[in-house]
Amino acid sequence: MPVTTYFPSQKIRTLLFLCIAILASLITGCGGSNNQDNQTGKTINPAAAGELFEQAKRFEADGRYPAAADAYRRYLHHRPVGMQKTHAMIKAVALQEAIKFGGGQSIDLFLRALNEREAGDWPVALQSLNELIAQGNADYLSDDAAYLKIYIILKDKHHYSAADELLDQLITNYPNSTYIDTALYSRGIAQKMLGNNTRAEHYFHQLQQRHTGLTIELFNLRWPLDNFESRLWFTRAHEQLVLLEADSSVGVPPGNKQRQNRDLDERANIIVVFTDDQGYADLGANGVLTDIKTPHIDKLAADGVRMTAGYVTAPQCTPSRAGLLTGQYQQSFGLDDNSYTPMPLSQLTIGNRLQDAGYATGMVGKWHLEIDQNSTDYDHSSLTREQRTPFFPHARGFDDVYFGYDNIWWTNFDMTGRTIPVTYRKNSGYRLDVATEASLAFIERHKQEPFFLYVSYFAPHVPLAATEKYLSRHENVALQRRRTALAMMSAIDDGVGRLRANLQANGLTDNTLIFFISDNGAPLGLHKLDLPIEDNGGAWDGSLNDPWVGEKGMLSEGGIRVPYIVTWPGKLPTDTVYDNAVSTLDMAATSLAAAGVGVQAELDGRNLLPHLTGEQYGLEERALYWRFWNQAAVRKGQWKYLAAGDREYLFNLAGNHETENLLRRHPDIARRMRNDLSGWTQTLFRKGFPSGKLSGQEQQWYNFYLSP
Repeated sequence: MPVTTYFPSQKIRTLLFLCIAILASLITGCGGSNNQDNQTGKTINPAAAGELFEQAKRFEADGRYPAAADAYRRYLHHRPVGMQKTHAMIKAVALQEAIKFGGGQSIDLFLRALNEREAGDWPVALQSLNELIAQGNADYLSDDAAYLKIYIILKDKHHYSAADELLDQLITNYPNSTYIDTALYSRGIAQKMLGNNTRAEHYFHQLQQRHTGLTIELFNLRWPLDNFESRLWFTRAHEQLVLLEADSSVGVPPGNKQRQNRDLDERANIIVVFTDDQGYADLGANGVLTDIKTPHIDKLAADGVRMTAGYVTAPQCTPSRAGLLTGQYQQSFGLDDNSYTPMPLSQLTIGNRLQDAGYATGMVGKWHLEIDQNSTDYDHSSLTREQRTPFFPHARGFDDVYFGYDNIWWTNFDMTGRTIPVTYRKNSGYRLDVATEASLAFIERHKQEPFFLYVSYFAPHVPLAATEKYLSRHENVALQRRRTALAMMSAIDDGVGRLRANLQANGLTDNTLIFFISDNGAPLGLHKLDLPIEDNGGAWDGSLNDPWVGEKGMLSEGGIRVPYIVTWPGKLPTDTVYDNAVSTLDMAATSLAAAGVGVQAELDGRNLLPHLTGEQYGLEERALYWRFWNQAAVRKGQWKYLAAGDREYLFNLAGNHETENLLRRHPDIARRMRNDLSGWTQTLFRKGFPSGKLSGQEQQWYNFYLSP
């Protein structure tokens, strides 16, 4: 029976990735060539690489492990041929995984062992590891996991015998350990890649003995080009991940993994509908404009809670999506704006977290966290598919994916609900209807088990496009860009209606938590010119941000205050308006709480459920922070402090929105808020308050919307 991709628990996955990373370094050292850098899309910069390596060591010495891991990763990307690689590669992965499961002295000991191993002092490295194991104060360092850590550290081309001896001890002392499968499988793959077929078959035979009936198909296994993330995620990118947990069956594809069914598991389903560049005014329920027609979304609001102060974490697509899906300020892991894509592989998504909790997870539509033309650290055009796909949603916590923007979609299921091999496929249907159909197919696939579905509609973002079915509903709108945007939002509204109808037909309405949010405010192009529909260059997308000031790209309200609805029949009040500030950061924490999963301390968001039901209070005094380009802002209660270049503003959002700068009237409030904001910026990956002047685009915005 062929082995199909199976995604194990996060703890086992992360251990495998550490294993693969170290194997990658060894294989490269054993026979790989470093002469392919020009083919990988890497931006070779020796000066930047040297600075990043020294920075990483300083971060490590200061105990700033997430920053150190990211600095090592960036060093590897800029490193030219000849600069050291193995040490940084191991450190990057080890730090990323150690910080998930260990802490404090545990990480320090693990790093010490790595450094001793790098120096070739194997006995001392082993002594440090034994000391670390003896602590027994972290799950990832205990019992059989500790044996695997030793096995990984000793697995060097000169120490295979020691590694095998420790692996034998692991098998003897913990015969049911799932880490044995990790070690056997990764070792077999490594030997296969090196051309040592006899040794590879030895490890695969041991794995097959542990799992009767298991057949391992390696297909056309080959080592990718010299790219760190591509090697690290090699197995996953080629759908060769075979990790077997003790209670799992073999050969079950992700979309059909056996989970608890409805009779045994009544946990909530969760659906997140995320639109693209939809302004606050373009929701009928918000009561701002009369030309918008969103009856199904309005009904969603009537059946739940509508937020009047719902915020995103950035006024731009990629960072906003990173904040939503991780539940963490994206600046904390370096994804400040679109140019810093892709999202680091070290970051867990809400998909990862709910996957580990036994949920079926799905993603449909726009992703925008992959390597693309905006990525300054990668030459997008020169990368192979194998180098890009580790950053796709199917490798970031989503079992089922139908990811795309227009008519080419990366998918592993079809509209009939069949599981198919993941690849690009053409679907020439209208992009918003395709996203709706795929979402319905996902629900049908998983209606008998708890599921999380992220529906990311690519609208009303340009390119503007709509079918006559939706355009005909807005015949009396004179401006073509506005008419087309309204038509696109009608398509989204129909999609929301169809999703809710499907839930109703399957008896899932009362057990489904739904979020409806936009990723940022609408781009207005200052003057909202009705340019030809084909004009996509910084033009108005036809949506509106009224009554807020500003547009996409600004930290004024128009750029970050968006439509935001939360509905859960029977659990949340109906027809309710909530005026305290909430954030897209809160989606992850709220979803985990609804799923019965403890909210992790590293998340920056809050569980909204007790606040929306009135059981808890306190959100009114929570501070929300932003930093984007040369702008920074903080909101706390009714007050908002905004810095843009050398300009400063203080607004009372309970009064005149952002039409009156109260800085001179309340200098003490402004000073306290600036100090608070400045302190927050010191916790970020790129530390500090924006110090540069406004860019030309920013100057145009602030000159137009806000007086100095």
